[in-house]
Amino acid sequence: MTLAVTPSASAATYYNLVNGKSGKCMSVEGGGSTANGAKVVQWSPNGGAEQGWDFHARFIET
Repeated sequence: MTLAVTPSASAATYYNLVNGKSGKCMSVEGGGSTANGAKVVQWSPNGGAEQGWDFHARFIET
């Protein structure tokens, strides 16, 4: 699977993850819950917060 990472319309520091084949975004079902076990699905792009993803680097290996 190929994912395109594009800036989110909802916030400058968030990104949309778009499936290169379906054109759908990775989205958290139920409006963007951050709870453990929240279901992640593919959904048509809608600019909502539930489709915005933030990346945090914890380790950098050289």
